[in-house]
Amino acid sequence: SNAAAFAVASRDTLDDPVICVRLPVPHAIPASAADYAPACIRLGRAGGQRRGVPGGSLAVGFTAGMVAAHYRKLRGTASRATLLAASDDDNGGSLNEAANDFLSGQQFSQKALFLFEGERPLVLVFLAITGILAIAGISSLVTIGLGKVAVLTTPATNPGLAEGGSGSEQTVLVSALAALLGTAGFVSLLNLRTSALRKIDSELSFGPLEYVMADGTRIRKRVKDEKSKRKLVIVGKGDALASALRRAAGYRRRWLTSDTVVVATDALPSGVAGRWVAEACYPELWKQCCDELRRNEVTTPSQTAEAAGWVLFGKKGRVRGSGDAGNFDELLAFLGVTANLSELPARAPGIASATSSGEVAAAEREVLSVHDDFYAALIEGNMDAMRPLWMNPEQADSEDMQKRRVPWENVLSEKAAVLAVVDVDVVFTQPGSSPTEAVVTSIEVCKGEPSLLNEGGPGGKGTLLATKVFHVDPSSEGQWRLISHQTIPYCRNTIAF
Repeated sequence: SNAAAFAVASRDTLDDPVICVRLPVPHAIPASAADYAPACIRLGRAGGQRRGVPGGSLAVGFTAGMVAAHYRKLRGTASRATLLAASDDDNGGSLNEAANDFLSGQQFSQKALFLFEGERPLVLVFLAITGILAIAGISSLVTIGLGKVAVLTTPATNPGLAEGGSGSEQTVLVSALAALLGTAGFVSLLNLRTSALRKIDSELSFGPLEYVMADGTRIRKRVKDEKSKRKLVIVGKGDALASALRRAAGYRRRWLTSDTVVVATDALPSGVAGRWVAEACYPELWKQCCDELRRNEVTTPSQTAEAAGWVLFGKKGRVRGSGDAGNFDELLAFLGVTANLSELPARAPGIASATSSGEVAAAEREVLSVHDDFYAALIEGNMDAMRPLWMNPEQADSEDMQKRRVPWENVLSEKAAVLAVVDVDVVFTQPGSSPTEAVVTSIEVCKGEPSLLNEGGPGGKGTLLATKVFHVDPSSEGQWRLISHQTIPYCRNTIAF
């Protein structure tokens, strides 16, 4: 920010490194200035931990966020960098307090007002322009009306343009258009601004909510504190929520790759755990915040009342999208990755080895065997080797899926341009020691060289996210068979043909 000058005191003069922020402060500081948390940020030696330092211990003025808030009140302006610094205040301070908004006549948090003005700085400019246009048009019409009244009540008065000639008609028309367009534009912008502020406030309401990681550590985190991860909140109840979480479990490796943690708004079903998933603390609060999102049209309601839905929060805590819990691979493709996934090993960590014992380990090896045979047939274009790997479509698919299925004669007319298949992960979606359904996700590596209109993928390689579903086929003595396979671009600049 042009308004800020940063000075860092070295460890030679202080016990711990201290970042001091100085901002131009207005000459008149109110008596209540102590309420603006006079403190600075002290960086501890261990792990960059932040600790508050009393304002009297260092002669450094106020913290950047609080001074920016007070400075904006007096001057009415603040840079985008200052606004973002204020919005990231850990303790919230006065930014989380409700403030009366003069334009809408409603109350919004100061943080929502800061964010809105930082993201859409021209809205207030257009509101001023349309407001001035409306006032000018209405004032002109009032003046002309008074002139007409003067002509009718005082015959000796010189009517000027109010006499009713062609000039008067043009003036009335222009004034009426200015009043109409100005008023319509002002009201429309004001409604849009009020709606946007409601949406921002409903998004920020998730910030203080907490969740517990289901990786065995039971670490509790707050949404606004975890800025290195996106949050995919799955909303639902009963069997619908359990089914959605089991489908999401099939992509456990992909959530980690995409820096996303899945948060369930109710208890996790048995068998669903890991570093990719968490359980919401105080589920009712989460559901109330989700309902608020729907009321403010930030998210769309589920197609059916019983269906589970998802809401995606970005790393800055803002809503990135919502929908029904179903095709998570499409959501992962939207998130994308920038790392070179082609360097990953062929098998994901935790996959059973050839010497592992147990019914689940044996089922995993059988699924992987069918998986490897599938890619051998796909790369060679061998239709005879491909057919036995699939379950009878009449048993596996609904009537709609059977109509949409593409015959293998068309798929294998050309050999697949798959260079390698890496990071293969197997997840059994049904709890128990005798699994009957498995989801296998993997990364298909393909060519991704740069071209005239494409900068290419990481390392000159493109990657596709492949999802396969396997079922135990009762008609083939319990053999595992494929029932679906689909791919979708997963890294930047990858195009699937």
